Order: sequence, then C-alpha cells, then structure tokens
Amino acid sequence: DVMSAKTDGGPPRAPDKRLMLSVNSTSVNINLNSWHNGGCPISVFIIQYKPNGLQEWTLVSNNIIPEQGNITITDLSPGSWYSMLITAKNDAGSTDAEYIFATLSPSGEYPPRPSKVSDISGSLYRHLTITAPVLSSIIVLMVVLCAVCFITRRRSSDNARNLNADGENRDPIKSENFPLSVTYDVTHEPTYLPTPYASSRGTGGNRKHCILPGNDNEQNVGTLGSIRSSFNYSSSHQI
Repeated sequence: DVMSAKTDGGPPRAPDKRLMLSVNSTSVNINLNSWHNGGCPISVFIIQYKPNGLQEWTLVSNNIIPEQGNITITDLSPGSWYSMLITAKNDAGSTDAEYIFATLSPSGEYPPRPSKVSDISGSLYRHLTITAPVLSSIIVLMVVLCAVCFITRRRSSDNARNLNADGENRDPIKSENFPLSVTYDVTHEPTYLPTPYASSRGTGGNRKHCILPGNDNEQNVGTLGSIRSSFNYSSSHQI
C-alpha cells in the first residue's frame, strides 16, 4: 500500500521593514530571524541591492543559511536611497520581498524621498540611450541616400548636356558650289536657275528698227534685243 501525506506549511512570509532592517550612514543590517518560515523551515536566502534609479542589482550572496542570523552590507553612500531584494526559499516554495531604504546623512538625518520626476527622468534617460543610436543611424542613412540621389541626377544632367554638345559638333556647315543661271530681261527682274555647267553666250534677237515719229524716213535708232548670260554662284547651306 502507498500512503500519501502532506503538511499545512507554505512559502516563507516576509516581515515588516522596521523589524528586519536597521541602517546608519554607510551600512545596513538585515535581521534574517524576522522572517516567518510559513510552516516549513527556510533553507536559503538570496540577497541583492542597488542604488535607487539603477537597473542592475548587486548580489550579496545566493547561499545564505538562516543560522547566520544577521547580514551587514557596508560601503554605502551617506544620505542615499537604495532598493533591496531578498528571496527566501523552503520546501513549499519561495518568496521575493523588495524593500526601499535610505542611509542617514552625515548629520544623522534621512534624505528626502526621491520624487517621481527623477524616476521619470531616469526612465527617459534609459530610453534615450537605446533610441538615440537608432535615430542617428536613420539620419545618417537618409543623408547618404540624398547624396546618392543628388550625384546620380547631376551625372545624368551632365551626360545629357554632353550628348547635346556632341550632336551640335557633328553638324558642320558645308559650302557647295553649284551654278545658277541668271536671265536678264529688259522688262523683268533677274531670274536664277540652276544649270549643270557654266557658260556665257550672247544671243541676238529679232532686230527691229525704231521709227521716230514726225519723220518721213525711217531712222535706225537702235536695236532692241535680249541678252542671256550664265554665271556660277556659291551658295552656303547647312546640312
């Protein structure tokens, strides 16, 4: 037959701060006997402390037996606030208790309690230590991206300008000689016609006599005709 048994004990119970802690200017004494064992003997204590506003705990010891009775923490700063975390364990479980205490000033007085503003400032400072490097990295990345975009756009503009300049340099102005035929007429303006060769000739038209009025005899005053000439002209045009 299997028999089961149980006790009515429970985890340790933490005492009041006034029963457990006694402080002076530079040290604090911990009375471990002020703890209630909860019906089961306490097997071990773990004690840690830290100055107010800090995150990391300073470990005093993780294997303090109840028989030690009293533990003293020294080398504390006068007129300062501290937090203490004590863990007590027995067979039924464990209990964590945190205490806030202050050391006396050199004149024997307690310092003023830390305000919530200082707690908020400390929390803000901790957040800034994390977010500031991230924000700095983002700003640097944005500056680098802007610089790359600016350089890329500037190079594109310079390349387009160079291409336009090369296009203009590839369009020289050429001059070609080709003949133009010029026809003079006594009653019309000169007319320019292209001709495949250069020549010069004179052609006599039908000769007519001019009769002066009032004279019985015809007088040969002059001969009317036309002259056709051809010349070469140089014309400049752009290709």
